[in-house]
Amino acid sequence: MGNPFHDPARIPSARTETFVHLPRKKEPNPADEPHPSWPTHSQMGNPYPPGIEPVVIEYAEPGSNCLPRPLDEAKIPGPGKGLVVTGDYLYQRPHEDWPRLKLRLAPQRPDETDAQYASYRAGIERHTAAHIFGLYVCQKLCTFLGHFLTCPQGECRRRGLCCGCRDEERYWLPILIYPPCVPLDLEITETYRQEIGATFRRLKANAPFSSSERPIKAARPAHASSRSCASGRG
Repeated sequence: MGNPFHDPARIPSARTETFVHLPRKKEPNPADEPHPSWPTHSQMGNPYPPGIEPVVIEYAEPGSNCLPRPLDEAKIPGPGKGLVVTGDYLYQRPHEDWPRLKLRLAPQRPDETDAQYASYRAGIERHTAAHIFGLYVCQKLCTFLGHFLTCPQGECRRRGLCCGCRDEERYWLPILIYPPCVPLDLEITETYRQEIGATFRRLKANAPFSSSERPIKAARPAHASSRSCASGRG
């Protein structure tokens, strides 16, 4: 006995023709729509990244010495001169999947012991590695936003992801966390920085670093540093 639900002889009204199913119409995603109260462009005319709450800055009046002011790319400082530049990390090795940035170290002073200089270098390495991870997160964010589709850098288009870095010889470390596809517009960079910071907090709360991403404690000096990790000399 055939299956009554599939046997036309038992169900005279059963239909035997082939049905053509039309593709289901894509439902609109609310996340794709701009927030009604969010501006779509910065005051400099650059588009905000979609889906991220924009940072709006109240700039000082033109001619005023007060901050903040719009970024002037020609006035953005470079990495500094007279520094020792190296790609060798001794105390804080970045993860192998992260981008690479060079270390820029002040030369060791005559009155500075090897232990003091090692502690200073460890701080610089931690500081630089944190910015490398910021660049890594920003590249992932730009990939998600599809910047590589129209990126002027051919490698990003070929690989189908954001892998660009700004010129290390031109820009200082805080600017290097933004790939070239991010305009150097204070409101835009602060919007990205806000999202990078939120990612840091989420990872710290829910996903501790693996052993390969943790500091190399065995190689870290125990002596106090006489310098600041954010500058060449303390």
